[in-house]
Amino acid sequence: MHISGVVVQTDARHIGDVAKQLSDMKNVSVYGQKDESKIVAVIEAETAEMLQQEAERIEQTVEGVYGVFPVYVNSEAQ
Repeated sequence: MHISGVVVQTDARHIGDVAKQLSDMKNVSVYGQKDESKIVAVIEAETAEMLQQEAERIEQTVEGVYGVFPVYVNSEAQ
């Protein structure tokens, strides 16, 4: 399992909607807001490539997201 803690940079006007959409995603957990435009979240995936794909999917499909920035990445052997 691969886990990445991320900061999702958003448009402050859309932060509530973005947080809700992220919470509804299967492999994403939202842990709070850093300020009026940043959401703290964790993404889980089977591979490092899948982590990257999930971050790209968030950037491309969630309106109001400017970027997904990893803070840490961890990998556990299964």
